[in-house]
Amino acid sequence: MLQPARQALELIGSGILGMRLYCSPCFSELSCHGNPLHPNADIAMAHHDTFQDTVRLAVKLGVEHVTAFAGCPGESEHSLNPVSVTCPWPTEFSE
Repeated sequence: MLQPARQALELIGSGILGMRLYCSPCFSELSCHGNPLHPNADIAMAHHDTFQDTVRLAVKLGVEHVTAFAGCPGESEHSLNPVSVTCPWPTEFSE
């Protein structure tokens, strides 16, 4: 039986939105999922700080890659929550 070739897998997921853990004997990246573009400045800063901590950890571990969720801003300077329009279908999501 053929086995898929793997060189490395994601080992550690960090960040407020990325509570994941994958096990592997080696790893090539860390991931950090948060929303540094959140319209609430306190939330945005907490997510940005976590990203910076993840980059520092990657350096200490000798990991060259950090994947991240870019984030979703609000629709205006008065937004309280992020806005993410990914698909206006089904139509009830547009109502």
